[in-house]
Amino acid sequence: MALRRSFIRWLAAGTLPLIAIGLAQPSVAATNYTPFNSPVGGFEGSEILDITPDNKFAVMVGANNVGEQKLRIATVDTTNPGVKVDSLDLAVGSLGLTRAVASSVAVYQESDSTYAIVTIKECTEQCTPPATVNPGGAVFVRVAANGDLTLVSRPVLQLGVQPESIDVAPNGDYAVVANEGFTTSSGSISVIDLRNGPAGANVVSEGNIAGEPEAVAISPDNARAFVTLQEGNSVAVLNINPTTLISPAPVVTNLGNNPATSTPLYPDGIAVTPDGQFIVTADEGITNVHSNTVSMFRVNADNTLTPVAHSGVFAQGDPRPEMVAIGTVAGQLRAFVSLENADAVAAFNITTGTTPALTLDTIVQLNPSSTGHTADAPEGVAIAAGVNGSDLIVTANQGSRNISVIRATNTTPTPTPTLREKVYLPLTLNR
Repeated sequence: MALRRSFIRWLAAGTLPLIAIGLAQPSVAATNYTPFNSPVGGFEGSEILDITPDNKFAVMVGANNVGEQKLRIATVDTTNPGVKVDSLDLAVGSLGLTRAVASSVAVYQESDSTYAIVTIKECTEQCTPPATVNPGGAVFVRVAANGDLTLVSRPVLQLGVQPESIDVAPNGDYAVVANEGFTTSSGSISVIDLRNGPAGANVVSEGNIAGEPEAVAISPDNARAFVTLQEGNSVAVLNINPTTLISPAPVVTNLGNNPATSTPLYPDGIAVTPDGQFIVTADEGITNVHSNTVSMFRVNADNTLTPVAHSGVFAQGDPRPEMVAIGTVAGQLRAFVSLENADAVAAFNITTGTTPALTLDTIVQLNPSSTGHTADAPEGVAIAAGVNGSDLIVTANQGSRNISVIRATNTTPTPTPTLREKVYLPLTLNR
């Protein structure tokens, strides 16, 4: 992770005026965001997470230690956030991987039981993979109502090379995995049939695709899967047949360049709006080309994508937008984007329909008092709505090895600008 920058500048995609405010001041919008953090170093692996359906627990994986194959679960609470409930060794020796690590997790409900699907891949960026990279896999874990974790006894599902992200359809029928691939090994997209429970789960299709699949999100109507192809600067859209779960060849749209900088977007994280008509991408960039934008696209009837807005062109600094979560928080449809190198989360207001827009609300610093604090490096981000009357945004922080819980409340705080550091925020965005 690069050193945290003390100065971040946002430029609007349009020509509307900018205002300068202190990053540490309360939000001038109607929503106030208050971060709460679990103890630093409490979780050796805290990188990607998902929230249980009851919004009580965060289930997370990470790879701070190469060869680590563990799933962890912690409480989602602002009074005492991130209390470790359980930790489980996934025991995936049967895959024959070298220094395998847990790479992603998705939680879903089946009848009265809650399960987590965990993907496993060969090695990480922190070690040198072998010359031949073996296919990854997936295992199932039962999550009890009290947070206890139990490994489901079944053969490990084999996936493509280097599975990087997984999402489960809202109806629980299937999951889609983005397999990044490695060097000469092509990336691929796997579809897992979940209709017969964990014991009967099987991979029904796996299609190769170029561009290094990075992240996946399934539409609320269960009909389509969206996969970012980071190195290809593209997004692939798959129609999922509700009976066979087989998809025709995906429609791939090249996302082009940010009009303000002529820099390719190279998207990482992705999320879909509740109406399924728009997607939002976190445009991290690639080696030596860091686009550092957040983009919104309309999903057309033929599965092509049309750009709606590009926000947050960072002229200085390298905050690295990573993952995206979309949901209604404090009465407003919003997108939350983790900023790995800025130790922060960017909050955007979303407008859909015939006049769509993506408008930056504020940037939430996870640790405003950073003296003596290890950089957070948030990556995974998720929303837990209606927890004790509040909507929460939860991040998994790889750098500080903990989680942050951000409480969103509707208030009208009085701005108290500081001179500690500045950020330039766009008032609105052009379509």
